[in-house]
Amino acid sequence: MRTRSVLGLITALTLVGCGTSESPTSATSNGSLISVSVSYMDTVPTALMKVIAQFGQGPVDVILHNNSSTSAMVHVAIAITPGYADSGFQTVTIQPGQTDTVSPTLILNPKADSLTTLTPANFTVQVTQMDGATSKSLFSETHLALLMAHDAFLFSWQGHDLAGFLPIWVTPTNPAVQNFLATAKGYWSGNSWSGYQHSSFDSGTLKSSLTVPSTNLTIGSFTAGYGFVSGTLISSDNITLRFHPTGGTIANTDFSPKQTSVTLSAAPFSGPGDLVLSSGNAILDATVAINLKYIYYNGYVRQQVKAIYNALQARGITYSSTTISFPSGASQKIRYPAASLQEASANCIDGTVLMASALEAIGLQPLIVLVPGHAFLGWRALDGSTTSEFLETTMIGTSTFEDALNQGTTEFNQHQQAGDAKIVDIAKARTLGVTPGARLLQK
Repeated sequence: MRTRSVLGLITALTLVGCGTSESPTSATSNGSLISVSVSYMDTVPTALMKVIAQFGQGPVDVILHNNSSTSAMVHVAIAITPGYADSGFQTVTIQPGQTDTVSPTLILNPKADSLTTLTPANFTVQVTQMDGATSKSLFSETHLALLMAHDAFLFSWQGHDLAGFLPIWVTPTNPAVQNFLATAKGYWSGNSWSGYQHSSFDSGTLKSSLTVPSTNLTIGSFTAGYGFVSGTLISSDNITLRFHPTGGTIANTDFSPKQTSVTLSAAPFSGPGDLVLSSGNAILDATVAINLKYIYYNGYVRQQVKAIYNALQARGITYSSTTISFPSGASQKIRYPAASLQEASANCIDGTVLMASALEAIGLQPLIVLVPGHAFLGWRALDGSTTSEFLETTMIGTSTFEDALNQGTTEFNQHQQAGDAKIVDIAKARTLGVTPGARLLQK
């Protein structure tokens, strides 16, 4: 229907539910001849209208052609009745022989937020030629429109990908999300949500020959955060490499219980705490050749995500087994976060936009990961970083945060290798003008 592109996102949207009803008409006024034809978006995705309006896009195209030898001023007004969108206006001056396409912007009224199913409505189109203080009607029509439910989303249409609009469902400022976060704050040790504050990246090499007594020998100390260690240990006697957290709230992580040769590949650990070695022989010291590398993310990013996960678990959020599908032209019901919190139920995409809303609200940069028939959560490990972590939100009702984190990581790695993982970056979408939607369920 339309071929204009705005920031790479609007191109697909202009073809959504595109039905064309052309009703050419012409009128002569003061010797000028103006032809009018109208093209309609017969099925209107109401949840996407807010984005369309921001970029001056409308669901109706009015094509005007000036067949005369003088310029003509034409006024176009469209609305969606009864009461779904007040009239949008646009006035243009068309030069002789010129064709112009006019698409007045429509802003949906709150009434549209009450739509729970595909609902019939009407476009009204009025085209008037202005000539000083006088005017003459060139075109007037009422045309059937079908308005989609407020929570209906189109992943694609006729091969055009609309996944970039999913951040409309991520609503960090919704009062229901804010109220939840006030409770969730009690699930972590910080006094307030800190986002990426105090976060940084560190890496290093631990390479030396040491004599290790039977008691612990610290070879590296780490602040709050998480990291991974890789490399080898060669010992003259059984040796144990472990991460010993400070504070006593987390159990030791043993990487190599009582071995003389150890090879590690991205073994995970969480701080604060110490990386320590202990000998397996209570009498003789062990000589150990260490060749280890570590990467470490300082800060409280993961701890904050865990607190939100645990708070949702405590709230009783359960997994709804409703599947998602991405057929061309088909709509998918996605609960807004307020609805998921109210109903204590979420499928994979519902849970993902719910947690993404909470993460964005506390200053983190969430991601929506789409794979065939499924969706899960991701987030940037550091502000602006390309390194990300992933979480399976469908496990909220049944599993620990650590298990859900491992599952999300495994899923992402598998689908990334298969080449069918698609990432929707919420922060990037915001810079493109994709803002949160829906005024429903504000409490």
